[in-house]
Amino acid sequence: MKKILFVDDEPSVLKSLKRVFIDSEYETNFADCGDKALSIMADELPDMIVTDMKMPQMDGYKLLKTVEKRYPSVIRIVLSGYSEKNEIVNTIYDETARAYLTKPWNNKEFINRIGHFFSIHDTICDNNLVETIDRIGKLPVLPEIYTQIIALVKSGADIGEIARCIEKEPVYVAKLLSVVNSSYYGVNIGTVKQAISYLGLETTEKVILCIEIFDNEKYASDQLKFISSIWVHSNAVDNVFSRIYEEIYNRPIPESIGACGLLHDIGYLLIPVYYQKQFSEIAAKFDKINIVTTENENIIYGTDHAKLGAYLLNWWNLPESLVEICLFHHNPLDNRVGDQQAAALMNIIDYYSLKMEGAYLQIDEPDDAIFKIAGTEKEKIVNELDRYYGGLSNANNENIKIKQM
Repeated sequence: MKKILFVDDEPSVLKSLKRVFIDSEYETNFADCGDKALSIMADELPDMIVTDMKMPQMDGYKLLKTVEKRYPSVIRIVLSGYSEKNEIVNTIYDETARAYLTKPWNNKEFINRIGHFFSIHDTICDNNLVETIDRIGKLPVLPEIYTQIIALVKSGADIGEIARCIEKEPVYVAKLLSVVNSSYYGVNIGTVKQAISYLGLETTEKVILCIEIFDNEKYASDQLKFISSIWVHSNAVDNVFSRIYEEIYNRPIPESIGACGLLHDIGYLLIPVYYQKQFSEIAAKFDKINIVTTENENIIYGTDHAKLGAYLLNWWNLPESLVEICLFHHNPLDNRVGDQQAAALMNIIDYYSLKMEGAYLQIDEPDDAIFKIAGTEKEKIVNELDRYYGGLSNANNENIKIKQM
């Protein structure tokens, strides 16, 4: 039985929570302050902690930070009012909490969301995958410069200070300027400060995160073509997803999933390193990217790139909604998906981007149900991808072959 610890300084809230979960499938415990919560956890560790943000003495943020340090395996959720939106966003943004629930709540929806969090966590951390991770060894860590930038942003540092941090690493400077000066953006920028100002902090953070992840020096020569192709593909998906999301839904992408385009296929980067023999055998049969179904990946590797990627993002404590899109971007209609709209859009852009890159596809083309949920049309996606790849080709003075749809 899963165990949940609820923390709130208001007796009426705790009383309501007790009523909601009295006949549930969960074992529950309750605390009216942070110190009491930590005392309970020292005696009996829960699977999940759900805490209010604004509490006297030790607030929810400090409590979750302590839990993160002492008990990293515990799922950390914020439960707070709409008036505390900024505090909630910051807590998700710096990865202290995995997700949040709002007051007031609908009882049925509340229990369903808790069940959803557990379901995603259990899917990612199934025994086969955990055994695989244990066997292959240590996972990649978040780049130190990325964590430094996140800390600077959270502290309210100005662009100049953030630029100076990046400028300490010439490789990051070169890659950042390369991205911003692609003809897709249509600008000519020569300094890191200008690049940050143009791209914005969120996009800058994404680029910095991915520079380390896609570092070519980590891969053998026979793996580089595949890794480079995934980098091009991920950049395309990220740019097109960002533009179309804001156009269709008339709102900016939530910060919690801002990096989903760049990171949706991050699991592919682990496969050639940790499954070298199987990867080499498959790569030798094809002269272009070979994208097989997740079912076939499970037969070949014992897991699939979506689960591997979601496990890594979860291990990095990135937001639950980002982990979800990575896990379900090939299956956006799964009833465990919280934001089906974003997952469906990712599925569509991912597929047609791969097709235009000439990948050998063994995955299904998005059907009408996926387009309906995403609220878009094939023509819009293809036109935007045409525009992106055309700009990339011009910027590199190369001939990138775009397959006609």
